[in-house]
Amino acid sequence: MDRVSKAQIPECQRRQLIACLRPLEGIVIRESTKGASGGTLPDYVDVKRAYGFPAERRLIADALQAALEGENVGWLVAAGHGGISPASILADRAGMRLTLVRSEPKGHGRPGLLDGYEQDDPDGLNRVAYVDDVLTSGGSINEMNRTLLREMKALGRPMPDIACAIVVVKRGNDADIRLDCNIPCAKYILTRDELL
Repeated sequence: MDRVSKAQIPECQRRQLIACLRPLEGIVIRESTKGASGGTLPDYVDVKRAYGFPAERRLIADALQAALEGENVGWLVAAGHGGISPASILADRAGMRLTLVRSEPKGHGRPGLLDGYEQDDPDGLNRVAYVDDVLTSGGSINEMNRTLLREMKALGRPMPDIACAIVVVKRGNDADIRLDCNIPCAKYILTRDELL
C-alpha cells in the first residue's frame, strides 16, 4: 500500500459526500491564501465550512468511519479546528477514546498539550488513528504526531501503536506529502479536484 492512498469506502458513499459538499459556498476558495504550514496555496479547501450542517457532518463521519474499518483502532487523536469535530463525532459513534492535541499550552487549568485520553489505563487500546480535515504536505499530521509522542513520553505513558492518519480531503500532490516515519500511511476520502 502506498503511504498516501484513497480510503477504501463504497463508491456510492464517496459520490454522495461529493454531491453534498460541492454546492456549499466556501468549501473551495479559489484565491491564493496562506496554508497551515505557512506556505502560499493557489486555493483553499475549507472542509470546516461543512461542519455547520448536520447532514454534511454525518456524511463526513460516515466516510471516516468506513475508512477505519479493519484498522482495529481504539483511540483517535485530533488537533486544530479541522480534526476535532469529525474525530469527536467518530469517537462517540464507535466508542473510541479521544485525545485532543494543542499547538500551544492553554493559560489556565491543567498544564500540557493533551486534553482527553492520555492512556492512563494500562489495559486501554493502544492503536491510534490521527484525524484531520485536509492533507496538503503532512505538516499538521506530523506536528500532531510529534506532540502526542513527546507528551506521552513526558507523562511516562507507553508509546501508542500508530495505525494511520485519516483525512477528509487530500489537497496536496503525493510527491509533496511527507509523513513521519512512524506513521504507516494516510488515507483520504476525497481529493480537492473532486470538489471543483
